[in-house]
Amino acid sequence: MKTRLSAVFALLIMMLTLQAVAQQVNYSSIDSADVYAHLRSGDPAYGTYMGVWGFNGVSVDPAGWPPTDGDRYAHGYVQWQLSGFTPGVQYHVTSAVMTVYQLKNPKWTNSNPDLELRTLGSNWSEASWVYSNTSNPVPGQLLAFGDRSVPVVDQHVPITFNLNSVDFENYLNSSVTGGVMSFALTTPMDPGGPTSGLFYTLRTRDYPDQTFAPKLVITAEVVPEPGTVGVLLAFGVLAAAYRRHKN
Repeated sequence: MKTRLSAVFALLIMMLTLQAVAQQVNYSSIDSADVYAHLRSGDPAYGTYMGVWGFNGVSVDPAGWPPTDGDRYAHGYVQWQLSGFTPGVQYHVTSAVMTVYQLKNPKWTNSNPDLELRTLGSNWSEASWVYSNTSNPVPGQLLAFGDRSVPVVDQHVPITFNLNSVDFENYLNSSVTGGVMSFALTTPMDPGGPTSGLFYTLRTRDYPDQTFAPKLVITAEVVPEPGTVGVLLAFGVLAAAYRRHKN
């Protein structure tokens, strides 16, 4: 009997260990698509940078898409393929960081308005992007503000977004079904207003050195289903029985 219980005990430990390993997802990738969403961007789909600015202290035109005055608003649209995440499974995010890079020697300082990260519908394509398409998605819920590094002369400036929040976790879980997650980079910084001449200029994945491409890193755990909890309880009962029998 002791031999059988020992074997069962060892098997359960192995199964639960394997299950624990499988439940964690470590995702790290540069974006799969990005677009410079502005009326006059010369090559919105395949340029090496995206300009981002707002108008009169407002980040997104409340009139929707396209903006009433296309010169007043510019956004960066970025998208990721969620490989490694399984549709129908719920995930708990333990850490998530997105990083973008400002071009060298920016004119703004950390006292100027922040770069923002917002939710965005995924019904757009880099390859077929047309600015005037009225079905293009409009930047949505604000998820995070960028943490700007102090600019160093002649170096790209990393801007990071800490996404370890309930809002991002909900957004990830809603995006997993379609296998794609998109974001909009926005700001109220107005190059024609009080922050005259200032705006963000961010590298895209088409820049030759992809070290500076937008990058997303996520660590997430599968939320156990009720059946998994039952297995854990059974494990506890068997473990207690084994200890009693051994003694």
